[in-house]
Order: sequence, then C-alpha cells, then structure tokens
Amino acid sequence: MCDSWIRVSSVHHNQARIHFQHFHMSSLNTRQNTMWKGMWLAIVGEIWRHRNEVIFKQKKVDTEEIFSLAQVNA
Repeated sequence: MCDSWIRVSSVHHNQARIHFQHFHMSSLNTRQNTMWKGMWLAIVGEIWRHRNEVIFKQKKVDTEEIFSLAQVNA
C-alpha cells in the first residue's frame, strides 16, 4: 500500500527500530518517556497483529478495535 502524500510503500523492520529509538520527547522525564515508548510498542504491535489478520484471515479493518486493544495492552 502506498500513501501518495508521504510516498511510503512499506516500513522495514530496521526502520521501525530506528523510529522507536528516536521516539523520545525532550519535555518528558525518563519515567514518562518509558511510558510513551510502552504505548508506542502497544499501538504498533496491535497494528501489526491487525494487519496480519486482514491479510491472512480476510478480516475487515477496524481502527476502533486496534486502539482499544492497544490501550488494553499498554
């Protein structure tokens, strides 16, 4: 899938790792940044799981479900 606005056709695992490593907010302390990184992992992980279900199990995309499950996992 390619978004013509940002011109991205895929995100490779090494790019996701780099994005995670740079996911730091300078206005937050270490503990708060750790919590933000946990939220990042929960959201990205749920998007990945949902994507696999869409591809392999022909499930419909449900953004509410993705973010609800990400909240539970976080």
